[in-house]
Amino acid sequence: MADASKSLKQGRLLFRYRGLLPLLLLAPALALTYWQPAAPSRMYVLLCVGLSLLGTIMRMYIVGHTPKGTSGRNTGRQLAEQLNTTGAYAVVQHPLYLANFIIWLGLALYPQNALFLALTVAFFFWVYRRIFQLEEAFLKNQFGDTWRQWSAKTPTILPNIWLYKPPTEAFNWKKVLRKEKNGLLAIVLVFTLFELTASLGQGNSLRQTLTVHQEWLWATGISGGLYLLIKVIMKKTSWLK
Repeated sequence: MADASKSLKQGRLLFRYRGLLPLLLLAPALALTYWQPAAPSRMYVLLCVGLSLLGTIMRMYIVGHTPKGTSGRNTGRQLAEQLNTTGAYAVVQHPLYLANFIIWLGLALYPQNALFLALTVAFFFWVYRRIFQLEEAFLKNQFGDTWRQWSAKTPTILPNIWLYKPPTEAFNWKKVLRKEKNGLLAIVLVFTLFELTASLGQGNSLRQTLTVHQEWLWATGISGGLYLLIKVIMKKTSWLK
């Protein structure tokens, strides 16, 4: 009982700061990138970026089809006005966290270090196991037998596509813009840092590095501009509400 209480307490803390946890991995990832023997090939970089973008697209799909009051980025407490059981939630209980894992995987692969990759995966599952316990306790208390029936047939983290049911909510792209506006910017910014760090680690000067990786600088500027535009629209108008 004490262990369960401790896990829930840890889960509350980790849930509150779950958006900041990847930052703990950024410094060691950049250090390994700088000291790696050779810069990753273009195909390898595309693989890493592709995985992270896949996770981001999954998040957009999930958030766009979920009802109001669920699947948010709230950090203070658990929120669920109704139980999601269709769309992505028909094939896996925690689709957003599965999407997060795929994003993390793309980032963790970039330094080309097997130990760092293994530690990142272990850290991810240690963190999210406790968040799962917290969310499951909340949903069990909130929805009772409805949650028990759904959780009994729905995998926790490895999806079963044969269970898929079309989402009941129409895709809300305005909700996606509101809630996921920082995701693309974060991924582009991190991979830009990776590319610049890898180039500097191979002995290139800062000027050479910035010249060679202009496309990443442009991508960062464009994604940053879109982020600021959405923030301004949200603040000045009701168009995205």
